[in-house]
Amino acid sequence: MEKLPQIDRSTRGRQLFLVLLLVVACAEGNAETLPIAFEDARSGSSRSLLQAGALDITAFGAMPDDGVDDTSAIQKAIDTARGKGMVVYVPSGEYLISDTLRAMQQVTFNAAKKRWVHDRRKANALVGSTNGRRPVLRLSNNSAGFDDPSKPKPLIWIWSQPRDGDRNLGSKNPQDEQPNISFNQVFRGIDIDLRADGNRGAVGIRHAGSQGSSIEDVEIVATGAYSGLYNPPGQGGGVYGVSITGGRYGVWANHSARYPVMAGIRFKNQEDAAIYWKGQSNLTVAGFVIDKQTAGPVVALTAGRLPYNRALTLV
Repeated sequence: MEKLPQIDRSTRGRQLFLVLLLVVACAEGNAETLPIAFEDARSGSSRSLLQAGALDITAFGAMPDDGVDDTSAIQKAIDTARGKGMVVYVPSGEYLISDTLRAMQQVTFNAAKKRWVHDRRKANALVGSTNGRRPVLRLSNNSAGFDDPSKPKPLIWIWSQPRDGDRNLGSKNPQDEQPNISFNQVFRGIDIDLRADGNRGAVGIRHAGSQGSSIEDVEIVATGAYSGLYNPPGQGGGVYGVSITGGRYGVWANHSARYPVMAGIRFKNQEDAAIYWKGQSNLTVAGFVIDKQTAGPVVALTAGRLPYNRALTLV
């Protein structure tokens, strides 16, 4: 393990960090060098996180509350953590995002079996600090592509590459996602703020996951944006403890959301409806509050291709 000189980040509003290089063995047995940030000896919190299998986004250059774009740094942390089967840890503070963060679960082609396979153990997990205020991912003003409500664009898109079916197998385009194999993908304890100029097409989280996938303990402020959630997880996954304020819709979902489940969810001040549902299965919401100040339906059900589409259970 090699020690690097201390880096003075005081000009960006942060205390000194000691950056070390950790040598991690790849699954194939090859050694690879990763940057890991250790906070100063007064807390030692980052060291404990590392031992628990978490990578701190500040090790990759993301710095909270400094007014500097953090998109590429957080994306690098996501890609690195996934490849190592580790968790992305987001410390308290506000991080500016100007493009979609993509948390992709990979598939690989197995030549011996002559088919695509995926490793559900190498899922994406993004977890926020529970020390102090929750971290916030904030959309930057006039970020490209977030202004068109006819093409909603998520701040973060959690998805799986396609493995089978009539999709473009192995595609790296999230539009080709395969939700029914998006397993164990977690977004927890990180708030999202979409209040920005040019945000009419902005979405907080797109995450049509299945078994073990979830969105937990998240507050989304979507004032002026398209929706807080877009195609939430279900079929063994779900949304728990989420609050969505503003947006044209709180949750927008179609057939890509498979038996979505939401529990302990609050909707406030949506323009059109708290829930827009155009699915081919049942959407279940248990324990909810809907506070709508404008005229119109609180839930919008749109006919699908089959007569039993758009079933909705409110408990």
